[in-house]
Amino acid sequence: MSDSAKLSETQTKNGGGKGIFNKSALQHERKLQESVVKIKIELESMYPELKFTYRKKLYLREIAEKLGKTSWKPASKDPYVSPDGGLLFVEWNGTEYPVLISEAKKQGSNDARFKKGLDEQSKANAIERAYKNALAFSHYNEKLDYNPYVIFACGCDFDKDSSIIDRLWHLTRMEPMNTNLSLFEEDVTSVYMKGHHYKEEPNFWTVDEIYEIMKEIAVGITNHIIEK
Repeated sequence: MSDSAKLSETQTKNGGGKGIFNKSALQHERKLQESVVKIKIELESMYPELKFTYRKKLYLREIAEKLGKTSWKPASKDPYVSPDGGLLFVEWNGTEYPVLISEAKKQGSNDARFKKGLDEQSKANAIERAYKNALAFSHYNEKLDYNPYVIFACGCDFDKDSSIIDRLWHLTRMEPMNTNLSLFEEDVTSVYMKGHHYKEEPNFWTVDEIYEIMKEIAVGITNHIIEK
């Protein structure tokens, strides 16, 4: 099936090419989670012999256990990291492996301010908050030979000449963005980015685009795990 045919089929299943960041931007987390759950159902159909589990958060004590820090004690009660799209795991040979961890970050409000006739304001820092999660998942996954963490970024703060873009290169270790790096030989995060000038029409990710990318990552990692 061609890529365009796959996209058309996915649009039908997911209700069309609806933007994940639209006027109801606060719903983006729910829509991302819904897409991950749909991918879980599809994976269960593709691999009926495997068990897939979806979780919304990962506790820091679990990360400490992975690092062998058995004496670690948190300052607060049950601290955790909670990526926008949650975490999808597969069980293989009695061990759970993460196959998809996803974030969706919209940054920039000057496009909306411009339409209202308001002055331009300084850029925000939503994407920088993803670094905290990226570091946590890097620790959790440090013994793996793949990285299931993916970030979808969009908004007018990511205009092609924006310095905000340069803050993302540390996540990819200078590898190209908008590329599936989940099976790359180094510990890198896959960063998918769309940007637009604040005076232009928004160029946001759609549910369908994100769905296809996340499915490719999850299927690729699942195959990588069971074929080793």
